[in-house]
Amino acid sequence: MNEHEKEQLLMRLSGRIGGPDGEQGHECPICRTFDWVIADDLSTIQLQPNLNMLNLGGPAIPVIIIICKKCGFVALHASKILGGFPKDAPPGPTP
Repeated sequence: MNEHEKEQLLMRLSGRIGGPDGEQGHECPICRTFDWVIADDLSTIQLQPNLNMLNLGGPAIPVIIIICKKCGFVALHASKILGGFPKDAPPGPTP
């Protein structure tokens, strides 16, 4: 993901999550700052319909990873809700 695409996703996320007193932003639940960066790589959460068996390559939720710049807290957000992955990126983990 290039810097422009990451900035667009961060703005979409900030616009949907209200901060204190109606401010736009996403407060870190650990250190209470509002300073985030989007990870360079994309990921997925693999769904496991059977807890007795590991399912690889099955259904997954594509996610965008955001990281607090102060404490390193990691948050995952469903990419489809925020407008999806960039068109040139695969909808899954990058090797």
